[in-house]
This record gives sequence, structure tokens and C-alpha cells, in this order.
Amino acid sequence: MKRILTIVVLTLFVWLMIFDAPQTADALIINKTITIGDNNGDDYNGLINDTYVQDCSGGLFGPSHKNKNYGATTVFYTSSWGACQGSGQMRILIHIDTSFIPTNASVSAATFYAYHYHDGEIGFHTDNIDLKIRPILSGNDAWWPEGTKDDATADSGEPTWNHKEYDTVSWAGSAGLSTADTDYGSGVATSTVATNSEYVGWDITSLAQDWISDNSNNLGFMLAHNTLCCSSFIISFYSSEIAGGTRRPYLELTYSYPASNIYFKPGTNIQIKPEGIINIKPA
Repeated sequence: MKRILTIVVLTLFVWLMIFDAPQTADALIINKTITIGDNNGDDYNGLINDTYVQDCSGGLFGPSHKNKNYGATTVFYTSSWGACQGSGQMRILIHIDTSFIPTNASVSAATFYAYHYHDGEIGFHTDNIDLKIRPILSGNDAWWPEGTKDDATADSGEPTWNHKEYDTVSWAGSAGLSTADTDYGSGVATSTVATNSEYVGWDITSLAQDWISDNSNNLGFMLAHNTLCCSSFIISFYSSEIAGGTRRPYLELTYSYPASNIYFKPGTNIQIKPEGIINIKPA
């Protein structure tokens, strides 16, 4: 009996020594899944800038739109030549600020969601259409503000088809971010847009990792047709300006990083696993 008691005491002592010992920062890994957007319930708000640019002229869209800004528009469009009832194209531009995430974070999943507003399309597409996300490249030297206009001539510094910053700074390659490998890079994600109104998601895990590892890489991305020219279909999406706090674009992001100084908001759900991994659900 005495021997058994001694073993129990020694076991308890070793257990206390292990779990009471100071842990280095590298011994703990933080896992987080967050949403960045302006919907009700999103974890981080005010970090998405979105707009679209177009050079449509004539027909339903009226006179030239090359110097107009759409930062306050509630519905964005993407199309290729032919859909504008004249000549021209439409391209959606998105920038998501991820600079608050540690640069040593490892991204395991990142999906961008936009709500396809099929009922609002002027020319309904009757077939499924593939849309591609292409990164905006560093030839454009800095990301762009979305602007404050709703189909009106841009103020100074706002993005348009003709300018990254109206009316003094042009896009690096050509108007409308039309030059491959200068204005935009190769597509990183393609998703099919069906003929009903719903959220559509694009897997941008590799792109998000580039942003987080080096924030200077994050100049946003362009959402446009799989082939930039030439399709006659208009595809529409709700922007961050749509009322109601739902159906706005957002990014769902899962990442991990070594713990150092850790601070949690009250109400945060924390789960510490035996292998030293901390799972966190923001409050």
C-alpha cells in the first residue's frame, strides 16, 4: 500500500512539474477562423473596399463611363465587350485589409464570398458563367480607395476606368487594368456563377497568404469573366453598400501563428489542446 501511494505521489509530482513549467511562445500555436466583412456578425468590419470600373458607352448605360466612380453603388457589374449595349467592359475591384494579422501566420483556408444578384441583371445569363479572380499587381504602386460616387464623375483620387486616382494617376499598364502581368496577374481562383441569386465563393488561400506574409503585395484583386473579352453576359453582385447588413461580400479566413503576447476580448471562446494548440472563436 505504501509503495502504491509513493507511485501515485511521484506521478502527481511529475504531472504538476510538466504543466506548471513555464511555456515558451513557440510551444503554443494559435488557430483562428474569422470573417472580414460588413455583414451582421462578421468579426472584423470596415476593412473591405469595393468598386467597379467600366468604359461602356451607348445603349442602356448612356454616355461614356470612363471617368465615373462607383464606390457608393449598391450593385456591381462585370461583363465583357458586347454586354454594354455598345463598346466596353466592366470589372469589379476588391481590396481586403489583412494587415492586422501577424506576418508569420500560416493560412490554411481563405474563401472570398460575393452575393450574386441574378434578379437585378439587365441581361440575364441563361447559362452558368465562370468568373475569375486576378490579383492587382505592384506596377500600380499602391492600392486604391473605393471612392464615394454612385455613377458620377469621380473626385480627385478616386478610381475610374481611366485612372487609379482620378485624374492624375493612371493604371500602370493601360486603362481599365487591361494589361496582363502589369495591371493584373494570373487567375488564382475560378468559380461558376449559376442562374440564381446566392453567395458564390472563390478559394483564394494562396493569395491571402501572399498578403499576410508581405502586406505590400496586397493591392486588391479584380473579379471578371474567365476570358476578359468577349462575352455578352452581365453578372451582378451586391456591394458592401447594400442596406440591411446581409448579402455583402466577405472573406472567411483560417490561419495559425505562434503565440507570444496573447490578449482576448471578453467572451472569446478558447480551447487549449494537449499538443499546445489554442483554438479561438472571436467574441
